[in-house]
Parts: sequence; C-alpha cells; structure tokens
Amino acid sequence: MKTRIATIVSLCLAIQFAVHGQTLETSSARYNDTNYALYLDSQAYSVTPLDTSVFSVTYDLAIMVDTLKRETFNSMYILLVGSHVNKFLPFAKFTYDRYTRKSPYNFGGDMIHNQHHVFYYEAIYQDRRTGMTTITERLCEDDFITTEDTPVQEWTITSHRKDIGEYECNLAECDFRGRHYYAWYAEDIPMPYGPWKLGGLPGLIVSAYDSDHQYEYSMVSVEQSLWPIFRTDYNYIEADRRRLNRQVNEILHKPLVYMDKHFHLTTRRVDPGSLFKERDLVYQYDAIEKD
Repeated sequence: MKTRIATIVSLCLAIQFAVHGQTLETSSARYNDTNYALYLDSQAYSVTPLDTSVFSVTYDLAIMVDTLKRETFNSMYILLVGSHVNKFLPFAKFTYDRYTRKSPYNFGGDMIHNQHHVFYYEAIYQDRRTGMTTITERLCEDDFITTEDTPVQEWTITSHRKDIGEYECNLAECDFRGRHYYAWYAEDIPMPYGPWKLGGLPGLIVSAYDSDHQYEYSMVSVEQSLWPIFRTDYNYIEADRRRLNRQVNEILHKPLVYMDKHFHLTTRRVDPGSLFKERDLVYQYDAIEKD
C-alpha cells in the first residue's frame, strides 16, 4: 500500500511540475470566507517552508454547539497532502494566508500578517519522515505549539459498506482521545489520511464522526493541487497538550470571560456579567479531545 501511495504521489508531482510549475486552483477556493470572524494585529511574521501539496481535500465540519437544542455550526477545513508533510487547518485561514503572502506589501511573499479566527483555531502538521505531529493553536492573542508522536488509531474494520457520493466506502471504528469514532473510507482513493488527527485506514476518510455526533466531518472534494505547505513563525508558547485542551474548553464554555482575562492589547475591557446574557456567546460543547 505504501509503495502504491508513493507511486501516485510521485506521478502527480511529475505531472504538475510539467505544467510549468503552475498552481492549480481548486474548486475549494470558490467558498465564501466572509462569514469567519478574524482578529488582526499590526505585526508581520516570517514563514518556514515545509513541503508542497500534491492533493488537497476539503471537509465540512459540523459541530453541535448546543447538545440540548441540537444546534450545529458548520465550517470548512482543508487537508493539504504533501510528499512528506500533511497540514490540516481551517479553510478561511488557508485562504487568508495564501492571499496575504501574495501581497506586494509582504516583502516578496515571505512574511505574513498575524490574522486569526477570534477565540480559537488549530493547525496540524504531520511529518511522515519523522513520525511527529506538530500542532499550533491560537487562543485570543496567544499562539501555542505542541509536539507529539503522530497519533495512531486502533481501527476495527467492519463489514458495513455504503456509497457516499461516487465512492464505495467501508466503515471502521475506534476509540481515540476520549471519544468513539466512526469513519467511512474509500479504497478508491488510496491515501491513508483523513480530517484532523484521524488516519491510518486503507483509503481516504470520506466521513468521520464521534458517537455523540458532536463533531462530524464530511468530505467535499479531493483534488490535485500545488499549494505551499508552511508554518508561520508566530511567537509560540510551548504547551502541554492536556493543559491546552483545558484552556480550549474554557474558551468554548466561557469565551468572554476568557477574552477578558487573556486579551492583552485591547483597550476595551469587557463586562462578562452583562455580555454573558447573549446566548450566541456561550457554547455548550467540549473540545474534540477529552483526554
């Protein structure tokens, strides 16, 4: 399987570089990102090149933000599959980074401004050469970085099959970081990857969700691409994964309290007592990792 995947990756790289190194626009670029709230400061940061994508996979993530009312919030994510590094991040952040680096004001494209999702966002880098995964997370004005061995799920492949779109998919399930996951994967797409930290199946994960349906990923598209994979050199704070998860839960459950405590540059102090009356500023769900 690994040989087959390596052959496909090499073939696609050869084909795309033959097209004069052209960046292949994906249909994902047509998604409207104007609904994403972003935070901007005046600094610019360098970037560290890591790889170039061979494929890009877009996923829709439905998060059940209120388990009592069964309310969901949808956002787009993108998985960039390189020859040795994969990167998974919000599509809005990917789009912003891409266009910011093209700006003539960014010193030839090697710098990027510090714009992020308000509250929280995460980018995951899996290096297949070293077997290590690096996670960068933004909480208000602070950037955190953690490193771990690339997680390996112990999947149980079932006999269940169904068609999802044009792909015939098989069902697998596993326990991972405090949740029980179901994943439908397509052997017709021979890449053992998937959304977030899920992977290791004999085909691309087309759909994945936990048993409580709090987090549900659905593949939108898979395409050949030629995007740069890089990590922005923010002023990272090294953190422990479990401690950082506790902070994520704090910002999800009490976002305004967290913002009032951690926004260092703002000139306006929020009053959590008055602002907490707003229903849409309180979230009724936990971070994806429970342990």
